[in-house]
Amino acid sequence: MFMGVLMLLLTILQTIYWLAISKPDSTAIFIVSMEALAFAAYGVIATALGYRATERVEQYVIDEDA
Repeated sequence: MFMGVLMLLLTILQTIYWLAISKPDSTAIFIVSMEALAFAAYGVIATALGYRATERVEQYVIDEDA
């Protein structure tokens, strides 16, 4: 969760910076694309960890019922 909040804040700061303070250039486009890649990786990893945790709880419940 911390990483998601951190990435969201970073995106907001970048948006404010590039809209109000400085014009974006090719470096800015590269940074935003790498940030999008990090968002996607975070999403995939978080989903996989959540799925794995669900499987563990499900197995625990099955074992308790038996």
